[in-house]
Amino acid sequence: MKTLTHDFSTRRKRRAAVNLIVGHLENIVAAEEAYRDNIPDNLLGSDLYDTADEYICLLDEAAELLRSIY
Repeated sequence: MKTLTHDFSTRRKRRAAVNLIVGHLENIVAAEEAYRDNIPDNLLGSDLYDTADEYICLLDEAAELLRSIY
């Protein structure tokens, strides 16, 4: 795993980092929604569909929590 070093010495820099993370989470949510929406109709309500739906909800909640911090 690549280690990144960042300067989080100011609130502004920490806020920018959190905003970047939120942006990544939103991109992941969009990808997961596309995945879920392309699951065949015969699998609606399956564990596969429900798991994707749960991931979307959890990622949305995480992004909302981070947005509320800053």
